[in-house]
Amino acid sequence: MINNWGEIVAFDLTAAHVADNNEPVLEKLLSHLKGICLGDKGYLTKLWEYFYEKGIKIVHKIRKNIRNKLLSVSEKYYLAKRGMIESVNDILDSVFDLTHSRHRKPENAFCHIFSCLIAYQFYPNKPLFVLPKMHKTNPKFTLI
Repeated sequence: MINNWGEIVAFDLTAAHVADNNEPVLEKLLSHLKGICLGDKGYLTKLWEYFYEKGIKIVHKIRKNIRNKLLSVSEKYYLAKRGMIESVNDILDSVFDLTHSRHRKPENAFCHIFSCLIAYQFYPNKPLFVLPKMHKTNPKFTLI
């Protein structure tokens, strides 16, 4: 998960068969956050009300077979910037070579993953976007 400055605010390492919109994974990632969380259409979850009560609003694009929800202008703007997470993944792959998978020991693989994430935090050219001044206060948000 990243914020609007492109900084990693939370991550979780799961097995390959665990989806990133899995409810326990979402609970773990969103447990310490507040504000707006942006996701794709796959983030339709039964826990929407649970997160909303904790101060997290999950915003996603609407599927064809689901009733339309009213979104504010700022939430529509945030959804347009949701692709920023893909540029972070691209930087982790190309600049920091995170996709290297031929480690002989699991310890080396974890060391490589964590060193790439830490090095990314110090990377000066992180993707970012400036929040428009639509309201007096803009909510904090997170991209998944």
